[in-house]
Amino acid sequence: MARNIFDLANPSQHQRREQTMTTTHPIKPFQPIVCAPWCEHGDGHLNEWLPEDQTCWGGAVPVPLSRETADVDQDGNTDPARVGAMAHRPHNEAPVVYLHTELCGLEANRHVRAPDSQEARALAEALTAAADEVDGIKQLAIPL
Repeated sequence: MARNIFDLANPSQHQRREQTMTTTHPIKPFQPIVCAPWCEHGDGHLNEWLPEDQTCWGGAVPVPLSRETADVDQDGNTDPARVGAMAHRPHNEAPVVYLHTELCGLEANRHVRAPDSQEARALAEALTAAADEVDGIKQLAIPL
């Protein structure tokens, strides 16, 4: 089965890149960074060899989408379609909320980085309001 973004939240499944470059000079990892409080590693990424590997990821919160078609691998195992969010801070950038979808039939899964936590909260509010409308709790009143 293909590795998906939600596996990054489980360090036992996350495989780090191996250093494969040969050189006559010793190569040292980058200096540790100060991890975000929610970083799954929390150690400053001491053994990372590239700056793009010094990235902080929070815990994944995937939501299965029961009305979407699930992927079925060659052994007959199903992998449900899902959408999720996780805290993410790319190297030398501000933290963002990483939105990720895994849908059957897409050659590549899609992701979106919301620029800040306020936009993520606005999206959560819009989703809640739409769910309330579907459930007949109240009419959607958020302007698009």
